Amino acid sequence: MTMTFSFAEPVAQVNGPVYLDVKMQNTGTEKLRVGFGYHGKWNYDFSVVEPDGTKVAVPPYRQYGPGPSGNVSIDPLGTETRRLLLNEWYIFRKPGEYTVNVKVAALLRTGTSTSWQSEFSDKLTLQVAPRDPAHLEEICENLAAAAVTANPADSAVTDDSAFALSYIPDPVAVPYLARVLRKGTYAGREYAIRGLARVGSPDAIEVLKANLHNADPQIKTQIEDALAQMRSGTPKNSGKW
Repeated sequence: MTMTFSFAEPVAQVNGPVYLDVKMQNTGTEKLRVGFGYHGKWNYDFSVVEPDGTKVAVPPYRQYGPGPSGNVSIDPLGTETRRLLLNEWYIFRKPGEYTVNVKVAALLRTGTSTSWQSEFSDKLTLQVAPRDPAHLEEICENLAAAAVTANPADSAVTDDSAFALSYIPDPVAVPYLARVLRKGTYAGREYAIRGLARVGSPDAIEVLKANLHNADPQIKTQIEDALAQMRSGTPKNSGKW
């Protein structure tokens, strides 16, 4: 099996989403099952060299609860690609050239029940452009529009879009997160709450407070929890929020 890593876009921007594509190719003649740990993310290890040369050891993914499967099945001689939102691990807040080191320990199994662990790694370069509010607004608009679609068949797309929007920790995202909090799916509304908590601006706080009065009990509890976390100074990009 081979595994390669690449950024979905060669240039990102400050506070914008950064997607990492993981392409797997089964070079054998048996169906292969690839395990990446809980939520398909626990086994990844990232480190970042920032534009000024600062080396950052990125905390591992350690979220619990419902989430995507950690396993990928690949047909003989077939390929599969999975996309990660790298912002879950690290937010690119400064312009310049970054070096991103990625390493993953994957558990491999064949149809004959043979299993073994292999490690894959790479060193990637990412150019991050200065913050562009107009471009960020365009990204937020596209994600919010996808997040509130009414087609039940698109639930995975809507929730993924809300999830990505929630990791744009920029004030321009507030009205779009507010839209998802009003009109999104249940999962989308949860993501919007977390996104507003990450932004943490006065406008974001006001949106959360305004929705305390018309939210269902569970959403209300999550908003109260988010406001409490913000008051206590929980990092905006911590594992939970």
